[in-house]
Amino acid sequence: MIAESGTCMRCRSRSFEFDSAFPLFRYGGAARRLVMAYKFKGMFPLATMLGEMLTREARARWPGATVVPVPPRAAAVRERGWDPVLRLCTTMKHSGLDVRPLLVRENGVAQKTLDYAHRLTNMTGMVSLRQGPSVPLALVLVDDVMTTGATLSECARVLKEAGARSVGALVIAAD
Repeated sequence: MIAESGTCMRCRSRSFEFDSAFPLFRYGGAARRLVMAYKFKGMFPLATMLGEMLTREARARWPGATVVPVPPRAAAVRERGWDPVLRLCTTMKHSGLDVRPLLVRENGVAQKTLDYAHRLTNMTGMVSLRQGPSVPLALVLVDDVMTTGATLSECARVLKEAGARSVGALVIAAD
């Protein structure tokens, strides 16, 4: 699982731009089936349950932090017809959290199609800040699955360069 230092079991020797990370579950077994049913079989009611679980953790671990959804590749949204992370964050917003889609992502190559080594470098330069208001000081990124941490780390780097002082990472599951 993920340690508070922001490293996963598989990559404890790596450093990340986010300050800490927390998964609701370890990615495997029932948790993997849950994520797959949500993302690929369109089981939209799971967004409410998972969003409420993420809301509880965000409030407990990062009180007062603004939630930032990890942006998807536009091609993935077109293929699927919806954005699973944004749907989770919509539930979190309805629960009273401050949710701001501050980031955009270049299309690029899908992380899931790459091996571990290429996933580590694929996201470099692929995320940018949306134009708009200033970036809050305390943020928590929300994503569905953390495998290498590369996507979350790139998002955190961009947010810190824009003025964020702390960036946590909250995911449904971590590999």
